[in-house]
Amino acid sequence: VHSMDFDDTWHPATHPSGAILPALLALAESLPSKPSGLDLLLAFNVGLEVQGRLLRFSKEAHNIPK
Repeated sequence: VHSMDFDDTWHPATHPSGAILPALLALAESLPSKPSGLDLLLAFNVGLEVQGRLLRFSKEAHNIPK
């Protein structure tokens, strides 16, 4: 998920894809029926949204200069 020096950095306090994508792929592999590509994209977007909303309530995130 991490490539060279680049990562999704829409906010300096978090890099959501680095946590969401590996967990999503591991979960998809463990399911008895494999999810579709559309299901994976939807789950990835939900993960981004959840992490973004949690970031809004993080006290540490407000202390990091943008």
